[in-house]
Amino acid sequence: MSKKTFFITGANSGFGLAIATAAIADGHTVIGTVRSEASRAKVEELLPAAHTVLCDVTEFDRIPNVVEHVENEYGPVDVLINNAGYGHEGVLEESSLEEMDVSLTSTSSVPSRSPRRSYPVSDQGVAASSST
Repeated sequence: MSKKTFFITGANSGFGLAIATAAIADGHTVIGTVRSEASRAKVEELLPAAHTVLCDVTEFDRIPNVVEHVENEYGPVDVLINNAGYGHEGVLEESSLEEMDVSLTSTSSVPSRSPRRSYPVSDQGVAASSST
């Protein structure tokens, strides 16, 4: 298998961290989004070969710039793992529409709010989404 460039949202925990770990172990390049400097430090400590960028997927207006930065810095993205999301916990009847909208929208925010040229960027690109 040829070396691929993975772009993984929410790479600091759960599925995102597990996929980043496996991809690096297989020799791939990993760029992972994190929401805070503390999360960045955690990923860099656990996975020194990973590259991190700050991006909160609920800040929808920033996503196109983050994707553009990643493409300019690391080249075409071969594999997108859209893992980050905002989970809303609460009783449906007591939740506002705004809370529910942020939860649902953030799960699909990177693919839907990024330049269309990013998915797939390479000829053999792959995109996957999870709702962790």
